[in-house]
Amino acid sequence: MITSQGKEIHSSKVPFSTRVISNIVDIIQENSNTTRHTLYFDNFFNNYEPLVKSSGLKMRAIGTIRPCRSNGADAVMLPDK
Repeated sequence: MITSQGKEIHSSKVPFSTRVISNIVDIIQENSNTTRHTLYFDNFFNNYEPLVKSSGLKMRAIGTIRPCRSNGADAVMLPDK
């Protein structure tokens, strides 16, 4: 599993949180015999791309999401209060 060890030498255009979640999903796929997984995210790691990826793999994803990371979905989401 890849963990953060400070600033990377080779800059990636993919956000850090997306890379972490993608790596976790890849590890689950490689090492699991079942397809029934639920991923839980806090608002730091959660954004649109990992939700789409996990949905395409039939994995459930639950968590809070920042409006700025929702790729426009915040326009149809219920208000906080």
